[in-house]
Amino acid sequence: MPRRSRYKPRWSTPVLPDNHGAVEPRPAIARFSAELIAETKQVWQPYYADRLTDEDAREIIENMVNFLRLLSKIGR
Repeated sequence: MPRRSRYKPRWSTPVLPDNHGAVEPRPAIARFSAELIAETKQVWQPYYADRLTDEDAREIIENMVNFLRLLSKIGR
């Protein structure tokens, strides 16, 4: 029995939604306060040769939160 090819519809022109491009971009919601980011940079900067950015501090915070979450699960 021969194999059937999969049906793939082909459209001659793409159909765009009515409001294409009408979405207003919104700023990202800050997950951590500016004070926490600044304190994290101050605490961790001595351990890094390069200057820490806000993104570096955010990543440190998220890693520490996940690490402590893991420890709390192990300790149960």
